[in-house]
Amino acid sequence: MLQLEPRTPLARRLHCQQVRPFISTQDYSDHAPILVSLVLTADSTTVTGGPVTPTVTLSLSSNTSAEATPNNTVTITATASSAVTGAQTVTVTGSGITATDYSLSSPTITIADGQTTGSVTLTVLDDTDLEGFKTATITIASPSSGIALGTPISRTVAITDNEVVPVAAVVISQVYGAGGNTGAPFRNDFIELKNNSSSAMLVAGWSVQCASATGTIWQVTNLSGSIAPSGYYLVQQAIGAATTLPALPAPDATGMILMSGTAGKVALVNTTTALTSSSSVGASIVDFAGYGTTANGFEGAAPTPAPSNTTAAIRNGGGCTDTNVNSSDFVIGAPTPRNSSSAAVACP
Repeated sequence: MLQLEPRTPLARRLHCQQVRPFISTQDYSDHAPILVSLVLTADSTTVTGGPVTPTVTLSLSSNTSAEATPNNTVTITATASSAVTGAQTVTVTGSGITATDYSLSSPTITIADGQTTGSVTLTVLDDTDLEGFKTATITIASPSSGIALGTPISRTVAITDNEVVPVAAVVISQVYGAGGNTGAPFRNDFIELKNNSSSAMLVAGWSVQCASATGTIWQVTNLSGSIAPSGYYLVQQAIGAATTLPALPAPDATGMILMSGTAGKVALVNTTTALTSSSSVGASIVDFAGYGTTANGFEGAAPTPAPSNTTAAIRNGGGCTDTNVNSSDFVIGAPTPRNSSSAAVACP
């Protein structure tokens, strides 16, 4: 007889544990039957559920790129943890940059049947904007039914702009700190910027900063957007006591800094980190204006002449003159705030 004694319900393979012959009490010959008892038991093999769904992760051929060839392409690869059954897909998107900054060879990565990888190519497009460094985030999503997303599914690419920022591309073109004072023509202080280049200039991530004439504590107003070629950008600051005075033209950025009407320091900075000294020189300083005779930080040999309740420090040439000497680049005159809607003035 054959007796089965499985040890677990998941057992699938049986082997012979022992063979115990049982012989009848009567004599037998070559032709006599022999009764043998076999006891078969299960081994320890355990079988789990059905097939495991492959997980997919994202990788890039490089985490840096540039607008100029030959370094303007990056291969984006989706890798499955095991060979897929049937063609499987994920979508690819980019964020942190605009659609005009890059192109994809396909918005979908396909992993062919029986394979573990699929790829598309990201090409960084060359434009004419002065943008500095950009960071793109590449993400895969929407896996088809035969795969699941793993980790990571996002990677970043640092993109270098190939446009050269011209000297004095953006400058401080006007400073007025007596808004709302007696006799003032406007109720708010303001700082005006001018783009002296022929390309749009991105100022998102930049700031204008103000300090007292001899101080080293800087107050920060963050900027956003960009300045059109040869255009202006108006940064409104705090309102003075005479709140019924005329308002400024629509500002392009707004801060709450209460500026001095007669002397102080203003810096245009390509970060939003506050400065810590009176120096007009620094890696992050794009332009610097020390205004009023007591300012201890300035470009060149001396600060601008002193403005008043009714006058501002105004850069010559409609904002185009920039010899890095505050005392001669600026004159004192009636404040004339200009914003992004004002007529552009091309520099010679």
